[in-house]
Amino acid sequence: MTLESVDVFANHKGGCGKTVLLFHTACQYAKQHPQERVFVMDMTVIGDISRLLLGGDVYESKNLNGLEELAEKYSTSILLEEAAQGAAKPSSSANSKKRESSFYLHSPPPKGSSANAGNIEPEKYMLQVSEINTYIPSNLFLTVGGGSKEQLVFEEDGKERIVASLKDSLHKDSISWKVFIDTDGDLTFSGYTQIALCFADKVVIPLMPSYIDFRRVSSFLEEFYGLQESRNGNAKILGIVWNNVDSQKNEPWKPFSNVFTPTNAVKSVIKDLNTHLAKVAQHFSQIFYHPLPDDTQEEDKLCEMFSQSSSLLMRNFGVTGMASTDCGIPFCSMTKGELIGSRMKYQLNEESIKNMCLNIQELLDKLS
Repeated sequence: MTLESVDVFANHKGGCGKTVLLFHTACQYAKQHPQERVFVMDMTVIGDISRLLLGGDVYESKNLNGLEELAEKYSTSILLEEAAQGAAKPSSSANSKKRESSFYLHSPPPKGSSANAGNIEPEKYMLQVSEINTYIPSNLFLTVGGGSKEQLVFEEDGKERIVASLKDSLHKDSISWKVFIDTDGDLTFSGYTQIALCFADKVVIPLMPSYIDFRRVSSFLEEFYGLQESRNGNAKILGIVWNNVDSQKNEPWKPFSNVFTPTNAVKSVIKDLNTHLAKVAQHFSQIFYHPLPDDTQEEDKLCEMFSQSSSLLMRNFGVTGMASTDCGIPFCSMTKGELIGSRMKYQLNEESIKNMCLNIQELLDKLS
Protein backbone atom coordinates (compact mmCIF):
# COMPACT_ATOMS: atom_id res chain seq x y z
CA MET A 1 0.00 0.00 0.00
CA THR A 2 1.32 3.49 0.68
CA LEU A 3 1.85 6.46 2.93
CA GLU A 4 -1.13 8.65 2.04
CA SER A 5 0.22 11.91 3.45
CA VAL A 6 1.83 13.51 6.48
CA ASP A 7 -0.01 16.56 7.86
CA VAL A 8 1.65 18.72 10.51
CA PHE A 9 -0.13 21.28 12.70
CA ALA A 10 2.42 23.93 13.65
CA ASN A 11 2.91 27.52 14.75
CA HIS A 12 5.47 29.49 16.75
CA LYS A 13 2.69 30.61 19.11
CA GLY A 14 1.22 28.39 21.82
CA GLY A 15 -2.47 28.44 22.72
CA CYS A 16 -3.71 28.89 19.16
CA GLY A 17 -5.58 25.58 19.03
CA LYS A 18 -3.17 23.28 17.17
CA THR A 19 -3.79 20.28 19.41
CA VAL A 20 -7.58 20.54 19.59
CA LEU A 21 -7.89 20.96 15.82
CA LEU A 22 -5.62 18.00 15.17
CA PHE A 23 -7.59 15.90 17.67
CA HIS A 24 -10.90 16.40 15.90
CA THR A 25 -9.43 16.28 12.40
CA ALA A 26 -7.53 13.02 12.93
CA CYS A 27 -10.47 11.29 14.64
CA GLN A 28 -13.01 12.36 12.03
CA TYR A 29 -10.66 11.27 9.24
CA ALA A 30 -10.13 7.89 10.92
CA LYS A 31 -13.86 7.36 11.31
CA GLN A 32 -14.46 8.13 7.64
CA HIS A 33 -11.58 5.93 6.40
CA PRO A 34 -11.80 2.64 8.34
CA GLN A 35 -9.73 0.89 5.66
CA GLU A 36 -6.72 3.08 6.48
CA ARG A 37 -4.64 3.40 9.62
CA VAL A 38 -4.23 6.84 11.13
CA PHE A 39 -0.97 7.50 12.97
CA VAL A 40 -0.80 10.47 15.36
CA MET A 41 2.73 11.45 16.39
CA ASP A 42 2.90 13.59 19.52
CA MET A 43 6.04 15.71 19.22
CA THR A 44 5.19 18.04 22.12
CA VAL A 45 7.14 18.24 25.37
CA ILE A 46 4.22 17.61 27.72
CA GLY A 47 2.13 15.32 25.51
CA ASP A 48 -0.70 17.65 24.51
CA ILE A 49 -2.44 15.49 21.91
CA SER A 50 -1.71 12.32 23.89
CA ARG A 51 -3.64 13.64 26.89
CA LEU A 52 -6.65 14.45 24.72
CA LEU A 53 -6.69 11.14 22.87
CA LEU A 54 -6.32 9.09 26.04
CA GLY A 55 -9.44 10.66 27.55
CA GLY A 56 -8.76 14.26 28.53
CA ASP A 57 -9.12 15.44 32.11
CA VAL A 58 -11.43 12.54 32.94
CA TYR A 59 -8.67 10.03 32.11
CA GLU A 60 -5.95 11.98 33.92
CA SER A 61 -8.02 12.38 37.08
CA LYS A 62 -8.34 8.59 37.29
CA ASN A 63 -4.86 7.68 36.00
CA LEU A 64 -2.35 10.09 37.52
CA ASN A 65 0.64 8.16 36.14
CA GLY A 66 -1.06 6.86 33.01
CA LEU A 67 0.90 8.94 30.51
CA GLU A 68 4.21 8.21 32.21
CA GLU A 69 3.57 4.47 32.10
CA LEU A 70 2.54 4.51 28.44
CA ALA A 71 5.58 6.60 27.51
CA GLU A 72 7.84 3.77 28.66
CA LYS A 73 6.67 1.70 25.69
CA TYR A 74 4.87 3.94 23.20
CA SER A 75 6.90 7.16 23.27
CA THR A 76 7.58 9.18 20.13
CA SER A 77 11.14 9.59 21.42
CA ILE A 78 11.67 5.82 21.44
CA LEU A 79 10.45 5.60 17.83
CA LEU A 80 12.70 8.47 16.74
CA GLU A 81 15.69 6.94 18.50
CA GLU A 82 15.07 3.63 16.74
CA ALA A 83 14.71 5.41 13.39
CA ALA A 84 18.01 7.19 13.97
CA GLN A 85 19.98 3.96 14.48
CA GLY A 86 23.31 4.12 12.73
CA ALA A 87 23.71 7.84 13.42
CA ALA A 88 25.37 9.34 16.47
CA LYS A 89 23.58 8.23 19.61
CA PRO A 90 21.18 10.93 20.84
CA SER A 91 21.58 12.38 24.28
CA SER A 92 18.81 13.37 26.68
CA SER A 93 18.48 17.08 27.25
CA ALA A 94 19.31 18.08 30.81
CA ASN A 95 16.26 20.29 30.68
CA SER A 96 13.44 19.31 28.35
CA LYS A 97 12.86 22.99 27.62
CA LYS A 98 16.46 23.54 26.62
CA ARG A 99 16.56 22.15 23.13
CA GLU A 100 18.34 22.95 19.90
CA SER A 101 17.71 26.43 18.60
CA SER A 102 19.85 26.16 15.46
CA PHE A 103 17.96 25.52 12.25
CA TYR A 104 19.90 22.55 10.89
CA LEU A 105 18.01 22.51 7.62
CA HIS A 106 20.02 25.51 6.41
CA SER A 107 23.03 23.19 6.20
CA PRO A 108 23.57 20.76 3.31
CA PRO A 109 22.41 17.20 4.07
CA PRO A 110 25.11 14.67 4.97
CA LYS A 111 26.01 12.66 1.90
CA GLY A 112 24.58 9.18 1.79
CA SER A 113 22.49 9.51 4.93
CA SER A 114 19.19 8.78 3.18
CA ALA A 115 20.64 5.69 1.58
CA ASN A 116 21.48 4.31 5.02
CA ALA A 117 17.97 4.70 6.39
CA GLY A 118 17.10 1.90 8.76
CA ASN A 119 14.28 -0.58 8.15
CA ILE A 120 12.14 -0.18 11.26
CA GLU A 121 8.70 -1.38 12.35
CA PRO A 122 6.87 1.76 13.55
CA GLU A 123 3.84 -0.28 14.67
CA LYS A 124 5.88 -1.73 17.54
CA TYR A 125 5.91 1.71 19.16
CA MET A 126 2.28 2.65 18.49
CA LEU A 127 -0.62 2.47 20.92
CA GLN A 128 -4.05 1.56 19.59
CA VAL A 129 -5.87 4.35 21.39
CA SER A 130 -9.29 2.68 21.43
CA GLU A 131 -7.90 0.14 23.92
CA ILE A 132 -7.93 2.97 26.46
CA ASN A 133 -10.48 5.45 25.06
CA THR A 134 -13.38 3.71 23.32
CA TYR A 135 -14.59 6.99 21.80
CA ILE A 136 -11.57 6.99 19.48
CA PRO A 137 -11.85 5.06 16.17
CA SER A 138 -10.12 1.67 16.36
CA ASN A 139 -7.89 2.45 13.37
CA LEU A 140 -6.17 5.39 15.11
CA PHE A 141 -2.73 4.79 16.61
CA LEU A 142 -0.50 7.02 18.74
CA THR A 143 3.08 7.50 19.82
CA VAL A 144 2.87 9.59 22.98
CA GLY A 145 4.71 12.72 23.99
CA GLY A 146 5.52 13.84 27.49
CA GLY A 147 5.49 11.41 30.37
CA SER A 148 8.84 10.30 31.75
CA LYS A 149 10.57 10.50 28.36
CA GLU A 150 12.42 13.74 27.72
CA GLN A 151 12.86 14.96 24.19
CA LEU A 152 16.15 13.81 22.70
CA VAL A 153 18.79 15.86 20.92
CA PHE A 154 19.83 14.34 17.61
CA GLU A 155 22.80 15.15 15.43
CA GLU A 156 22.04 16.58 12.01
CA ASP A 157 22.55 13.32 10.15
CA GLY A 158 20.37 11.55 12.71
CA LYS A 159 17.45 13.85 11.93
CA GLU A 160 17.71 13.16 8.25
CA ARG A 161 18.00 9.44 8.89
CA ILE A 162 14.84 9.55 11.03
CA VAL A 163 12.79 11.12 8.23
CA ALA A 164 14.12 8.69 5.62
CA SER A 165 13.51 5.68 7.88
CA LEU A 166 9.94 6.68 8.73
CA LYS A 167 9.03 7.36 5.11
CA ASP A 168 10.65 4.16 3.88
CA SER A 169 9.06 1.97 6.55
CA LEU A 170 5.53 3.35 6.19
CA HIS A 171 5.70 3.23 2.37
CA LYS A 172 6.73 -0.44 2.49
CA ASP A 173 3.93 -1.42 4.87
CA SER A 174 1.02 -3.43 3.48
CA ILE A 175 -1.38 -0.95 5.13
CA SER A 176 -2.26 2.56 3.96
CA TRP A 177 -1.16 5.15 6.54
CA LYS A 178 -2.29 8.71 7.13
CA VAL A 179 -0.04 10.63 9.55
CA PHE A 180 -0.91 13.65 11.70
CA ILE A 181 1.77 15.36 13.82
CA ASP A 182 1.30 17.74 16.75
CA THR A 183 4.14 20.16 17.54
CA ASP A 184 5.04 22.69 20.22
CA GLY A 185 4.54 26.44 19.99
CA ASP A 186 8.25 27.27 19.96
CA LEU A 187 9.94 30.63 19.42
CA THR A 188 12.00 28.79 16.82
CA PHE A 189 11.77 25.28 15.42
CA SER A 190 12.82 22.72 18.01
CA GLY A 191 14.65 19.59 16.92
CA TYR A 192 11.41 17.60 16.97
CA THR A 193 9.55 20.27 14.99
CA GLN A 194 12.35 20.27 12.41
CA ILE A 195 11.91 16.53 12.00
CA ALA A 196 8.12 16.90 11.73
CA LEU A 197 8.33 19.58 9.05
CA CYS A 198 10.93 17.66 7.05
CA PHE A 199 8.69 14.56 7.23
CA ALA A 200 5.55 16.52 6.30
CA ASP A 201 3.68 16.94 3.04
CA LYS A 202 1.27 19.63 4.23
CA VAL A 203 1.39 22.15 7.07
CA VAL A 204 -1.66 23.64 8.79
CA ILE A 205 -1.11 26.86 10.75
CA PRO A 206 -3.85 27.63 13.30
CA LEU A 207 -4.11 31.27 14.42
CA MET A 208 -6.41 33.39 16.50
CA PRO A 209 -7.96 36.25 14.47
CA SER A 210 -5.73 38.93 15.97
CA TYR A 211 -2.86 41.14 14.85
CA ILE A 212 -0.65 39.71 17.61
CA ASP A 213 -1.01 36.22 16.16
CA PHE A 214 -0.38 37.58 12.67
CA ARG A 215 2.94 39.10 13.74
CA ARG A 216 4.00 35.79 15.28
CA VAL A 217 3.24 33.83 12.13
CA SER A 218 5.55 36.09 10.13
CA SER A 219 8.62 34.64 11.86
CA PHE A 220 7.25 31.14 11.29
CA LEU A 221 6.92 31.77 7.56
CA GLU A 222 10.45 33.14 7.34
CA GLU A 223 11.90 30.10 9.08
CA PHE A 224 9.77 27.75 7.02
CA TYR A 225 11.03 29.47 3.87
CA GLY A 226 14.54 28.61 5.06
CA LEU A 227 13.52 24.96 5.22
CA GLN A 228 12.39 25.04 1.62
CA GLU A 229 15.53 26.86 0.51
CA SER A 230 17.61 24.08 2.03
CA ARG A 231 15.77 21.59 -0.22
CA ASN A 232 15.63 19.03 2.55
CA GLY A 233 11.86 19.11 2.84
CA ASN A 234 8.94 19.01 0.43
CA ALA A 235 6.32 20.32 2.84
CA LYS A 236 4.01 23.10 1.73
CA ILE A 237 1.76 25.33 3.78
CA LEU A 238 -1.76 24.14 3.06
CA GLY A 239 -3.38 27.04 4.80
CA ILE A 240 -4.10 29.31 7.72
CA VAL A 241 -6.94 28.32 10.05
CA TRP A 242 -8.45 31.28 11.87
CA ASN A 243 -9.47 29.58 15.08
CA ASN A 244 -12.01 30.30 17.83
CA VAL A 245 -14.07 32.60 15.60
CA ASP A 246 -17.36 33.91 17.01
CA SER A 247 -20.28 32.89 14.80
CA GLN A 248 -23.11 35.24 13.89
CA LYS A 249 -25.19 32.73 11.89
CA ASN A 250 -24.91 29.29 10.30
CA GLU A 251 -24.76 30.54 6.73
CA PRO A 252 -21.79 30.63 4.33
CA TRP A 253 -19.61 33.72 4.12
CA LYS A 254 -17.98 33.21 0.76
CA PRO A 255 -15.13 32.88 0.01
CA PHE A 256 -14.02 32.77 3.65
CA SER A 257 -16.29 30.05 5.01
CA ASN A 258 -18.74 27.53 3.59
CA VAL A 259 -20.47 26.81 6.88
CA PHE A 260 -20.88 29.95 9.00
CA THR A 261 -20.69 33.75 9.09
CA PRO A 262 -18.65 35.46 11.84
CA THR A 263 -19.53 38.66 13.67
CA ASN A 264 -19.00 41.92 11.78
CA ALA A 265 -16.00 42.91 13.91
CA VAL A 266 -14.23 39.62 13.19
CA LYS A 267 -15.09 39.92 9.49
CA SER A 268 -13.14 43.16 9.23
CA VAL A 269 -10.10 41.74 11.01
CA ILE A 270 -9.98 38.57 8.92
CA LYS A 271 -10.36 40.46 5.64
CA ASP A 272 -7.48 42.73 6.57
CA LEU A 273 -5.23 39.91 7.78
CA ASN A 274 -5.93 37.76 4.73
CA THR A 275 -5.06 40.70 2.51
CA HIS A 276 -1.63 40.91 4.17
CA LEU A 277 -1.15 37.14 4.06
CA ALA A 278 -2.10 37.02 0.39
CA LYS A 279 0.81 39.32 -0.42
CA VAL A 280 3.16 37.07 1.54
CA ALA A 281 1.80 34.00 -0.23
CA GLN A 282 2.32 35.66 -3.58
CA HIS A 283 5.90 36.69 -2.78
CA PHE A 284 6.86 33.30 -1.31
CA SER A 285 4.72 31.19 -3.62
CA GLN A 286 7.08 28.19 -3.37
CA ILE A 287 6.16 27.53 0.27
CA PHE A 288 2.39 27.46 -0.28
CA TYR A 289 0.46 24.43 -1.47
CA HIS A 290 -1.79 26.71 -3.54
CA PRO A 291 0.51 29.47 -4.89
CA LEU A 292 -0.98 32.74 -6.04
CA PRO A 293 -0.20 34.03 -9.55
CA ASP A 294 2.44 36.75 -9.86
CA ASP A 295 0.42 38.82 -12.31
CA THR A 296 -2.43 39.63 -9.90
CA GLN A 297 -1.86 42.94 -8.11
CA GLU A 298 -5.35 44.04 -7.05
CA GLU A 299 -5.61 43.63 -3.26
CA ASP A 300 -9.27 42.58 -3.18
CA LYS A 301 -8.70 39.94 -5.84
CA LEU A 302 -5.61 38.59 -4.05
CA CYS A 303 -7.50 38.42 -0.77
CA GLU A 304 -10.37 36.57 -2.42
CA MET A 305 -8.05 34.03 -4.05
CA PHE A 306 -6.07 33.44 -0.85
CA SER A 307 -9.22 33.17 1.27
CA GLN A 308 -10.67 30.55 -1.04
CA SER A 309 -7.55 28.39 -1.44
CA SER A 310 -5.39 28.87 1.66
CA SER A 311 -7.57 30.11 4.51
CA LEU A 312 -10.35 28.67 6.65
CA LEU A 313 -12.46 29.79 9.60
CA MET A 314 -12.99 27.53 12.62
CA ARG A 315 -15.84 28.52 14.89
CA ASN A 316 -15.69 28.93 18.67
CA PHE A 317 -16.46 25.45 20.00
CA GLY A 318 -18.13 26.77 23.15
CA VAL A 319 -19.54 24.35 25.73
CA THR A 320 -19.41 21.48 23.25
CA GLY A 321 -15.67 22.03 22.92
CA MET A 322 -15.23 22.21 26.69
CA ALA A 323 -17.00 18.88 27.11
CA SER A 324 -14.92 17.36 24.34
CA THR A 325 -11.53 18.25 25.83
CA ASP A 326 -12.66 17.42 29.37
CA CYS A 327 -13.70 13.90 28.38
CA GLY A 328 -11.42 13.26 25.41
CA ILE A 329 -14.34 12.69 23.04
CA PRO A 330 -14.08 13.97 19.45
CA PHE A 331 -17.11 15.69 17.95
CA CYS A 332 -17.57 12.80 15.49
CA SER A 333 -18.18 10.42 18.43
CA MET A 334 -20.47 12.71 20.43
CA THR A 335 -24.20 12.26 20.87
CA LYS A 336 -26.80 14.58 22.33
CA GLY A 337 -27.66 14.37 26.01
CA GLU A 338 -25.85 14.57 29.32
CA LEU A 339 -22.10 14.03 29.53
CA ILE A 340 -20.31 13.75 32.87
CA GLY A 341 -16.90 15.41 32.93
CA SER A 342 -14.15 15.40 35.54
CA ARG A 343 -15.74 18.21 37.58
CA MET A 344 -19.06 19.09 35.95
CA LYS A 345 -21.93 17.86 33.79
CA TYR A 346 -22.61 19.01 30.24
CA GLN A 347 -25.80 19.06 28.18
CA LEU A 348 -24.91 18.40 24.55
CA ASN A 349 -27.06 19.76 21.75
CA GLU A 350 -27.42 17.76 18.52
CA GLU A 351 -27.33 20.83 16.29
CA SER A 352 -24.17 22.12 17.96
CA ILE A 353 -22.40 18.78 17.48
CA LYS A 354 -23.46 18.75 13.82
CA ASN A 355 -22.13 22.28 13.27
CA MET A 356 -18.76 21.37 14.78
CA CYS A 357 -18.45 18.28 12.59
CA LEU A 358 -19.32 20.31 9.47
CA ASN A 359 -16.58 22.79 10.30
CA ILE A 360 -14.00 20.03 10.86
CA GLN A 361 -15.11 18.45 7.58
CA GLU A 362 -14.33 21.71 5.81
CA LEU A 363 -10.72 21.39 7.01
CA LEU A 364 -10.61 17.71 6.01
CA ASP A 365 -11.80 18.62 2.52
CA LYS A 366 -8.86 20.99 2.16
CA LEU A 367 -6.46 18.31 3.39
CA SER A 368 -7.73 15.75 0.87
